[in-house]
Amino acid sequence: WRSARTVVHVLPPGTVVARAWGFETPLDKEGWTDWNLGTRDEEVFEKRTCVCVAKPVHLVAGGEYVVAIKDAADAHLLSPDALGLDLDKNGLVAIRFQNHTPAARLRLRFTTKASPAWEANLGQAFAVTPNDTESRLYTLDLRGAPGWKGTLKQLRLDLSDGSPLTGTCRIDYVWIGRRK
Repeated sequence: WRSARTVVHVLPPGTVVARAWGFETPLDKEGWTDWNLGTRDEEVFEKRTCVCVAKPVHLVAGGEYVVAIKDAADAHLLSPDALGLDLDKNGLVAIRFQNHTPAARLRLRFTTKASPAWEANLGQAFAVTPNDTESRLYTLDLRGAPGWKGTLKQLRLDLSDGSPLTGTCRIDYVWIGRRK
């Protein structure tokens, strides 16, 4: 007996994708990195006869980038650097994921070639469903966001708003693009 999963994502008519990450290859984060998740290796004693080490989850498997978060106030994911996308042409960012944390708001931040440092005003907070059992699509229109101009350098998805939280996030895909 075997099973498999095939996922087909249909873009809205007239949508153009300039850059996308689908996390389809096991263990390939496609250049994304995770930071300050609060998780660490933990020793587990089984029947007091042997010590096993439990490794934290932050990997790509089953078509998703899965991260476990434990009491983390600054958990975030970073895209690859030097993305080089024209922000005047590409104002939409779509993120499909499951938020299985108590967070009700996340923040997508960005840097540009002209503003390469992480600045608090460069980004957009957005509402998410806390402790969600489903994957949902969140589409952000950043064309009106301060600083969304020039050339995109990097994205940062803040999974915590400064309050410690525990749970998991399962990112299905991220894309940057526009509507014709």
